[in-house]
Order: sequence, then C-alpha cells, then structure tokens
Amino acid sequence: MDGETLFFLFYVGVLLLSGVLMLVLAGIGFGAGGGARVLYGVIGLAALAYAIYLILTVFINGGSYQIFFYAFIIPVIAIVQMVKGFKARGAQSAEQNAILAQMGHQAPQGHQMPPQGQPPYGYQAPQGHMPPQGYQMPPQGQKPQAPQG
Repeated sequence: MDGETLFFLFYVGVLLLSGVLMLVLAGIGFGAGGGARVLYGVIGLAALAYAIYLILTVFINGGSYQIFFYAFIIPVIAIVQMVKGFKARGAQSAEQNAILAQMGHQAPQGHQMPPQGQPPYGYQAPQGHMPPQGYQMPPQGQKPQAPQG
C-alpha cells in the first residue's frame, strides 16, 4: 500500500472513531444538556455516514474526497467531555456520601441520594399541614403511634 492509501484508511478510521464517540457522548450525556446531546448525535451520525460513504465509493471506485480536519479534533473534544462528566459524577457522589455520613446513614446499595434541596425519594410534604398537637416523630425503625390524650 502506498502512503496515500494508508492516509485514506487512517482518515476513515478517525471518522469512524469520531462518530462512535460522539454517539456515545450523545447517548449517555455525561452531564451535557439536551441541545448539546442532540448536536453530538448529529455530528456523530454525519461522521459515520461520511466514513461509510468514503468506504463504499472512494475506496472501492477510486476518486477524490474532502478532508475535514474537525474529524481529528472531535475525538479529543469527546474524550475531554467524558472525563469532565466522570469527574463531576464522582464529585457529586462523594458529596452525597459525605452528607449521608454526617447524618449517620448510608445509602442502600445501588441508590443515590436526591440532589441537594430536594426531598428524599420523591416525598413531598403537604403544604400548610402540621402534625396533630402532641405528635412526636417515632425513633427510626418504629411505627408512629396516635397522640395520647
């Protein structure tokens, strides 16, 4: 194989890698917003489509093709975003575990505490309602009892 063919195969490989990484980034998100995830998905599909086009037309039939230097930058951007997402997820998990430790609790295996400022496990306290007079919260693990009197 000559140098031009090797570069072509390298370029197609980079396009395929870029497309797959961008689709993974779009699918999992890693902390990206909805608009960014859609953009990642579109870029990933475009990179994969162009790589497949190059394989089916240029490589088999010969001809010229356009080199997009963004194809070399996209994998770097995708990897940086993934690393940022993993770090943010790890920091959030460590913060939640620290809060639980301060409270003297441990999260059940496979469960995470809700984001700070939100009630636990979807509980919403009724607005404007107070417990009956004389009612006290039972110790953890015991059932509530009716007020005495």
